[in-house]
Amino acid sequence: MSTQQNLDATISDAASKAKKALTEFLHPQKYTLEFFRSMNISLLDFLLDLFPYALFVVLIRLVVLYLQTSSQKMKYILGHLCLIFASNVATVVVVLVVLTAQYNSGAPKKQDLPHAIDDFGMVVTDLMKIKEAYGNTSDLPPPAASSREDLGDTGKDVLVGLDSAVDKIRERLLEASSERQLLSIVGMGGIGKTTLAIQVFKDGAILAHFDVRAWVTVSQEYSLRHFILCLLDSAQMLTQEKRQDINEQVLGMYLHQHLMYRRYLIIIDDVWDTQICCLDPSSRVYQMPCLNDKTSWKLLCTKVCPTELESIGREIAKSCKGLPLAVVVIGGLLCKDIQIKVWRDVAETFKNQQSLDFNEQCLRILGLSYNHLPHHLRPCLLYIVVFLGDCEIPISRLINLWVAEGFLELHASKTLEDVAEGYLKDLIARNLVSICKKSCNGKIRTCNIHDLLRDVCVQNAHNENFLRVVDSTGERPDESPRRISIHLDALQANSTHDLMKSYSYVRSIVCMAGKPIDNPLVAYLSFVYLRVLDVLDVCFRKFPHQIIRLVRLRYLALYYDGPLPASISKLHNLETLVHHHSSFHSYPLLSWVIWNMPKLRHLYVKPGCYFINPYRLSSSVSFLLDLQTLVGVRNFKWTKGIIERIPNLKKLGISYRVSSSVDWSTYQLETLVYLRRLESLKIIIKCD
Repeated sequence: MSTQQNLDATISDAASKAKKALTEFLHPQKYTLEFFRSMNISLLDFLLDLFPYALFVVLIRLVVLYLQTSSQKMKYILGHLCLIFASNVATVVVVLVVLTAQYNSGAPKKQDLPHAIDDFGMVVTDLMKIKEAYGNTSDLPPPAASSREDLGDTGKDVLVGLDSAVDKIRERLLEASSERQLLSIVGMGGIGKTTLAIQVFKDGAILAHFDVRAWVTVSQEYSLRHFILCLLDSAQMLTQEKRQDINEQVLGMYLHQHLMYRRYLIIIDDVWDTQICCLDPSSRVYQMPCLNDKTSWKLLCTKVCPTELESIGREIAKSCKGLPLAVVVIGGLLCKDIQIKVWRDVAETFKNQQSLDFNEQCLRILGLSYNHLPHHLRPCLLYIVVFLGDCEIPISRLINLWVAEGFLELHASKTLEDVAEGYLKDLIARNLVSICKKSCNGKIRTCNIHDLLRDVCVQNAHNENFLRVVDSTGERPDESPRRISIHLDALQANSTHDLMKSYSYVRSIVCMAGKPIDNPLVAYLSFVYLRVLDVLDVCFRKFPHQIIRLVRLRYLALYYDGPLPASISKLHNLETLVHHHSSFHSYPLLSWVIWNMPKLRHLYVKPGCYFINPYRLSSSVSFLLDLQTLVGVRNFKWTKGIIERIPNLKKLGISYRVSSSVDWSTYQLETLVYLRRLESLKIIIKCD
């Protein structure tokens, strides 16, 4: 039999099996998306059992199924399948022929090929639209939202040496068992435990196998209630009603009911208590190994790899002691300055640290990156430690704090927020800050910093008297720091109150409890030099009027169940105002005096407020020319005149609760087209 005959026979066989697969397993009337969700075996393994050429026909069917359901799960699976086949030109040619099986009951005919090509072109077009919407098919979000929802960017470029580890853990997790299983990934800090867990979490086979996936970070301090709430939120099971429930037992039962009779994967990140691994007698442990010299060099080459500096580079990679975090951080340093003198200085520094113990060497390596930072980036990096360790840091909050602190250099053609975004991208490029989530337009939504890097930053912030993280020990520093970050344990400690009395010249106070707690905090509100006051995690039952005397404030964020007083306008320097409350059924009225705060750049009210139309007021009302963000306005009636008073608005979040017979012309939403600089618009409409 000739080669051409063999090819024809192969194609004919492929077409036949493809048609059989299509009709027996993927008929749209017989099997829906629920079929894939309820399968007892991995979807990818199931598909791979079919004839390979038929797999691409299955892919086409999945595209159609996705377009019918707009399923996030289908989108994720499609991304992985496309990556498998898109680069294989020979496969594409065969697919074009195999697709003709949809038009014929027998072997494909040449005259059917144009129809197949048209179909394939339509599919490619749809996939390209998906790719454009999400940046890269490998970054498509998994269907179950989680605190690590957009994991595609996190560590995607530091996967050297993890392939076999992912395979081993996947194999263990997909083992057929009706019993709950516990698998622990253990190893020293910075060795890649979270990166490995992320890759497993978003693996296609894992995605298809488990009905529910959730990710929760516990860190060193956590409460059972907070843990359960995060778990429910991650798995998209948390309602607003349950969020307010304080009973741990009720929340636990609610979680149990939703997980019952379902396959679920729960990843608990940043576990410090080793006893957790011993809660289940079936617990198994995967010990993360350090990288060998060859793999360390390969990882460094993913960051920077000039051939003329290879010998020094290999020496530096070896000095990182097999710690992936150290390799990528040093890679971020070296890629910014490819000069032989700089590389030799780094290598020499490592040689001088050989006498130190392993942990101290690792911290010194990470500290080296901080020491080589440009001076304008140092305060921005150190400031990140005001946030709780392992938490996802909202980019908008971080940038607004940087602006208020005055860390940014003025640029003639850029806003301060644009400059701050550039600083952040630089820190990310240096592998000092990690991306957690991105929005659909590709902008970074949240970020974080590794525990070990955070330890280095905390130490440097203390040494430079830049910032003090106050904990429950009540340790008193030699000098009064300029900035204070008070975390949960310290907020509830008596020693903190005495300690704060010595901080009368402090410029910034940021309270990070991780959840709203009752604490009057009045004693901390008399520091007249304050420029930043972020007490969003502290519940005020009465408005603390001491705040009105803090006339230097540029940034104010607080949690208060009630309307802000008109006296808030006395804060003439205020640039960012954040007001959270729990009044879901009686939204406060935002005072008209807001229109007389011309320096205001960002205004957030959550869950919302009513906003007074300035045209009901006198003509003395100011134009808010610097206002860039307005989020939380309800049922507001727009006019072109109002738009003219906020011409530089970039982000707008508004909501409407109306009857089904509402006359929308009274709200004049069409006037929003005159917001020429608007980049983000969110409108929520609820009809009674």
